[in-house]
Amino acid sequence: MVKFDLQISCKLENVKDLMLPEDEEWWFTTRCSNCQEPSNTKIYLTPMEVFDVVEQGAKENANYVAKCKFCSVV
Repeated sequence: MVKFDLQISCKLENVKDLMLPEDEEWWFTTRCSNCQEPSNTKIYLTPMEVFDVVEQGAKENANYVAKCKFCSVV
């Protein structure tokens, strides 16, 4: 199997949907949108992994949720 390293930089705001092929693993480096601190580690997403998230009493699904260790913003 061949692996490619594709690097894309973008600023996303109010994203509701991001569609990725379901049979692939996608690796990302993230940056806090509040304090702009970059993460030290890469995270990976697979569209098949979904987590339950409860926010303001509403239950939703997400593929990735993180909290900034410097400013504690989700």
